Amino acid sequence: MRIGIFGRGRLAQAVSTAAVAAGHEVAWMLGRGACAPLGRVDVAVDCSLPAAVTEHLDWALAAETPFVVGVTDIDARALAERAQGRIGLLIAPNFSLSVALMARLAAVLARYASVTPGFDPYVMEKHHAKKVDAPSGTAKLLANRMLSQLSNKHGTATPGAAALTAEELCVSSVRAGSGQHSWHVVGIDSADEAIELRHEARSLLPCGRGAVMAAAFLSVKRGLFTMDDVARSALEGVLGALE
Repeated sequence: MRIGIFGRGRLAQAVSTAAVAAGHEVAWMLGRGACAPLGRVDVAVDCSLPAAVTEHLDWALAAETPFVVGVTDIDARALAERAQGRIGLLIAPNFSLSVALMARLAAVLARYASVTPGFDPYVMEKHHAKKVDAPSGTAKLLANRMLSQLSNKHGTATPGAAALTAEELCVSSVRAGSGQHSWHVVGIDSADEAIELRHEARSLLPCGRGAVMAAAFLSVKRGLFTMDDVARSALEGVLGALE
């Protein structure tokens, strides 16, 4: 698989490293202000900046190239409307398969809190001081998963569940220090007990590997997808333990 990468930052480097390790070819990596890429690729992965994503999507549409977006703080709905299903488009605030697992477990915690009186749900995250968006895209993903999974696919409340609102779900962010380390926590807390799950990212390589998985998944598809679609089959055997 030939992969093109928009961006030359830490995430872009992690995607490149993971792609080469998996036996794929990185055709190009383009930094800010670079000319339009030359040569066909099977998939393009965007690790650039929010302001550049729309322009990169327009290139992907013109080149009929599946497009994976790993940029946070963007309008995903507007991008999907722009693409209109003409190419494969996958948007993910975090490519880590472990984070996809955590999102599923966060939903389990939220459902348990909804049927067990006295629990307060929360999401916490910490990143380096220079990270612009807060809460992070991953924190929003986890929070939305806790909220949305309290209703079934028909939009009715889980049996015995009290409605949980966004105002009742506390989300907090810390921006301090430097380096690649970051963490996300989801939990439920009561006067008598608490349950907490924590994911710590010690490098961006897990995200790089996940992005390559997403690229391979998207290379033969059209329409809108998320990392949840990529992770579904990979985590099926793991989550069977919850039954």
